[in-house]
Amino acid sequence: MFNVKERRILKKHIKNLKSASLYKTYRKFHNELETDPLIRTHHFELLAKRGVKPPVYLKRISQDNRIVYSVDLKSKEVIIFSAWGHYASGNQSLIHNKI
Repeated sequence: MFNVKERRILKKHIKNLKSASLYKTYRKFHNELETDPLIRTHHFELLAKRGVKPPVYLKRISQDNRIVYSVDLKSKEVIIFSAWGHYASGNQSLIHNKI
């Protein structure tokens, strides 16, 4: 099992997901991240290939929305950066791993 942490911005994203009837899909992905964050389902993609530790991944919730997250296998920790838009929180927060 992995420990899943969410950035503070996710509160706003979850509100948007609920209004767009996508919250159920988000919860499904969240549960997936707890068990195996690297499982290749739902348009799984490695977002940052080089130089970013831990690596950043995304999974598509819908045509317009993605879950963007990182996985630290040593500490068994997943950090969700964004769940609304393509990369709604901006690249700087992804690079600096701010929660």
